Amino acid sequence: MNRNMIRCLKNWIGKKLEWLDATDEQNKRYYQEEKEDQEENDDWKFKQQEEETLEEYLLFQINTLPITTKQRNILSFLVKSIKEDGYLEEDTLMILKEKFHITEQQAQQALKYIQSLEPAGVGARNLQECLLLQIKRQPQKCPLCEKIINQYLEILAKNQLHIIAKELKVKIVEVVEASEIIKKLCPKPGIVFPSKEKTEYIIPDIIIKQKEDTFLVIINDKFLPKLKINGYYKEILLQDTSPAAKEYITTKVKQAEWAMQCIARRETTLIKIAECIVQLQKPFFQQKNEGLLPMRLYDVAQKTGVHESTVSRAIKEKYLQCYKGIFPLSYFFSTSVSTKSEKMLSSDNVKKMIVKMINEEDKKKPFSDKVLAEKLNKEGVEISRRTIAKYRDALGIAGASKRKLF
Repeated sequence: MNRNMIRCLKNWIGKKLEWLDATDEQNKRYYQEEKEDQEENDDWKFKQQEEETLEEYLLFQINTLPITTKQRNILSFLVKSIKEDGYLEEDTLMILKEKFHITEQQAQQALKYIQSLEPAGVGARNLQECLLLQIKRQPQKCPLCEKIINQYLEILAKNQLHIIAKELKVKIVEVVEASEIIKKLCPKPGIVFPSKEKTEYIIPDIIIKQKEDTFLVIINDKFLPKLKINGYYKEILLQDTSPAAKEYITTKVKQAEWAMQCIARRETTLIKIAECIVQLQKPFFQQKNEGLLPMRLYDVAQKTGVHESTVSRAIKEKYLQCYKGIFPLSYFFSTSVSTKSEKMLSSDNVKKMIVKMINEEDKKKPFSDKVLAEKLNKEGVEISRRTIAKYRDALGIAGASKRKLF
């Protein structure tokens, strides 16, 4: 190897080492900055406590049974075919027979094993079977309960107890007592066990803090990653680097700055919208039991000077935290209901009025939707029976026939 080749090789190795050193320094800075940001945002660590699932609980019980390996495999297969609510998946017995080459009788016997485990009702194929499995384990036998579950479950769901009493030729009081026992049964025996899906925590985007008579709107950016340009690239621009490299890095830095400015503008818009919501819904934030006032996207758009579509995009999947709890920003937008006076009521306030009337009604003669509409009309609220039914369904309140007590 001649001297020129050796000199070229040394130069190449020297440049390679310089490049590796620079890259190593870049990585050190990058990871150091990332580590610092992570430490800043590491104040809250949501750790989900591991609890026993329904499947684990059932498998534990199976392992205590004095059975053969094949029987244990059959029962384990059935357990793994049980859904999180405690019900057996469809066609499981048919698949079980084909997989383990067993008869219908053996499959049914295996299912009985599963249905004898805790919690009561597990392994049922429908609601009727689930309730029957539970009622048969009651300390005091209730033949009437079994008859109602077997023959009149749909009528019971409609609260038509007088029909059941007439057809079974028993007193209405007996049917009422039996229905109370049935209502205490669990329609989903697996509900007491934790789900396999991880719990998702809602982190509010906006926090409202009250200071005397004023409200402070704070962006909750504690859990958001801090965006900044790595100082290493800025240093390269100050060094004696090639024009092509400088041009490339300058372009990328400008793009990064533009992205950061866009994010900052979005935060500014969100703060403006949140401040406007607090201003328009001030009674809600000031008073404990006060409902929402009518408020539209148009109202907020006019106040903030942005388009309605911008308001809609800004509030999408965003949450606000105040002393009353955590609410999606969309919650504060409520339609108005006409009244005989000039004052407009929000649908939220009308729903509260409906709840109050239903809570105060005579449960032996509950108000129908028509009666509720008439009562609200007398109080100056112009509302139809259909709207009452719509609001009642949204509140999860049953109709008059199902609310009736005998």
